[in-house]
Amino acid sequence: MALLEKRLIGLCQEVERIREQQRHLAHLLAVPDFRNARQHWDKETWVALLRQAGFDEEAMHLWHIEFERENPKEHARFLESLGLSRAEIARIRRWSRIKPEAQAR
Repeated sequence: MALLEKRLIGLCQEVERIREQQRHLAHLLAVPDFRNARQHWDKETWVALLRQAGFDEEAMHLWHIEFERENPKEHARFLESLGLSRAEIARIRRWSRIKPEAQAR
């Protein structure tokens, strides 16, 4: 019984994390600069926009984790589009494969 309760609590936390991500992404899509994708996006611009949308370091990490898990090729293309070096892209993609709770260890 305790194992099932623990699993239920874990699932509830995961659902809340996903809902929080939805709220952040909905807010991000409402930002006028985001919709005007004709401007050049570099890492600093992208990070500033995410911060404006309410993303903290953990939320950005979770965003990268999901992007890497769902579509690794597109994640790599996105990072390339920001003008990042191959070394930084590799570092971010490695970081995107580490769960936040594993980093705390």
